[in-house]
Amino acid sequence: MTPRPPGPGSRAPAEGARRRRTRAAARPDGAAVPSPPPACAEGHGLPRLARDFLDYLGALRNRRPNTIAAYARDLKGYADFLAPKGVALEDAGKPHLRSYVLSLRTRLDNSSIARALSAVRSFGAWLVREGYREGNAAASVKRPKLAGRQPRFLSVAEAETLLEPRSPAPARPAATGPARAVLGRPPAAANPHAARDQAVLELAYSTGLRVGELAGLDADDLNLSEGWIHVRSGKGGKSRSVPVGLPALRAARSWLRERALALASLPPRPGGPSPALFLGARGGRLSDREIRRLLARRLRETDLDPAYSPHSLRHSFATHLLEHGADLKAIQDMLGHSSLATTERYTHLDLSSLRRAYRAHPRALAQGRDGTSGPADAGVPDPPEADAHAGNAPGPGAPARRKRVPPATR
Repeated sequence: MTPRPPGPGSRAPAEGARRRRTRAAARPDGAAVPSPPPACAEGHGLPRLARDFLDYLGALRNRRPNTIAAYARDLKGYADFLAPKGVALEDAGKPHLRSYVLSLRTRLDNSSIARALSAVRSFGAWLVREGYREGNAAASVKRPKLAGRQPRFLSVAEAETLLEPRSPAPARPAATGPARAVLGRPPAAANPHAARDQAVLELAYSTGLRVGELAGLDADDLNLSEGWIHVRSGKGGKSRSVPVGLPALRAARSWLRERALALASLPPRPGGPSPALFLGARGGRLSDREIRRLLARRLRETDLDPAYSPHSLRHSFATHLLEHGADLKAIQDMLGHSSLATTERYTHLDLSSLRRAYRAHPRALAQGRDGTSGPADAGVPDPPEADAHAGNAPGPGAPARRKRVPPATR
């Protein structure tokens, strides 16, 4: 594409950068190479440069589709705000962004405003890096202060209640057609719905996976013999391996048997059977939304707080590991965090847990005079004449202090 004429605060890109960005490069036969489609459906309402930015996020930064869609919505909102003013998205300056942030305060909370500002700032940084602007107008606009909200997490007892195996619902009469044999409408001989839900929840709590990672698992990612699961679609395109507990492995084995029956009942697919570990209603991959729905259904069945979400299970995973003595760095690796500071926000310890952890200190427990163990200060009487000590006077029976003589008069 031909770069647009430079606007205020922008400059023409260098020739090398222009060649790298050209989408319609000529092929050997002289035909033009068509531009690739935008990274997400929302990108169709955005200027060309914004769509190139979204393509960059997907192709080079390995951002997930939901993240790219959120960036597109935020940039579209800013572009719609600028349109009546006759200002292009890539030419907007600091005053425009400040006015936009003020307009958002009337309808959005601080976290949503911070996300929108982050999208505009990332777009501005990309414009500078690609040579379309000399400076990022959003770099100096301050983010609104965010409330230090602690996400909800389950107690150990609540987790046990949630993961209590549920008896499969009575199977309904089989419908005609092999496609009816998949989840949601099982034949009379099998009902894999309960087995799938149990495996989803057990793996979510046992591994601390994000809901998108859980939905993106393939059957080959689970190593039942060694008790590991390999996450290939982690945040930022990073992969990792996470150990799996025995209850989750048992639930996964039970579901894999039912999954094989469901796939065998489906008609042949052009691309072959779905590799997804968890299948949806038509034999395809189970979506994030369906995982949220099945958790909400289980919360209703167990009379637990309906405000819990799949991310609550991730927080519970980290908190319960730390409460039982796991190393914070190991928890960071299992969660797939780049920064240890992020992992610290995922952990929640109450006072009793802190007391138990403090017992590892060598001076936390002391040997009492009677031979029993207790707190380090147990059995040590308070000093007599506490008021005298407070007034810097010697206690009874203590030798009198020698008067301090200044060096000049010695």
